[in-house]
Amino acid sequence: MVITMNKYKKYEFLATICVMAFILSMALVVLTKNKSIYTFTLNHSSVSQTEVSGMSDFELKVGYEQLADDFSSFWKKGYEVSGYTIAKANVDKLNALKAYYRAAYVFAIISFITGVYCFIVLSKCRLYKPFLYGSALAVFVTSLEALIIMRSDRPVLLGIRNMVLKEDYSYFADGDVLKTLLLPEYARFLALSYIALVFIMILIMVLIRGFIIFRGRPHRF
Repeated sequence: MVITMNKYKKYEFLATICVMAFILSMALVVLTKNKSIYTFTLNHSSVSQTEVSGMSDFELKVGYEQLADDFSSFWKKGYEVSGYTIAKANVDKLNALKAYYRAAYVFAIISFITGVYCFIVLSKCRLYKPFLYGSALAVFVTSLEALIIMRSDRPVLLGIRNMVLKEDYSYFADGDVLKTLLLPEYARFLALSYIALVFIMILIMVLIRGFIIFRGRPHRF
């Protein structure tokens, strides 16, 4: 019996990690592929982008969509924007950011598959608390991520901090269209959307746990 309980404890721990990893990584994957945040930023920008960039809203949107498609392509390392060339320095910096997306993509798949297997095992003893433990851990890790970004001097993390807090895109070099496509408020809206999406997924996990408890109650006649 002790050996069996230790076995389930192991699966509980692994399932908790999987729930946390899935929430954080899937939120990043979804946001990377979703272009609605950019459209929202374009429609609610505090300045006229046409006057600043010399490009129409339509041109900005199409250019960003091409850039986003290349960024969210797992294997592709180059970036194409019709009529423009992205400088090698900016390609390298985009790929440094893309490494986080690739890692999130892999973690999302691994955590989903492993998590499903763990919960199949745990269902034999109706042990579903990892939904709650993993959600709580996701809150902790999200707060830790924010703290690391706020305190770190690593070029990539410093660049993200400046983009989100200061609307400063100097992480990218001048000389091509990239800075034109990245609207001032875009990084901030993206960061807020990431946090919102994480908490929506946490709510879903909590609701799943609540549904399981409700379904497990005996019927009253």
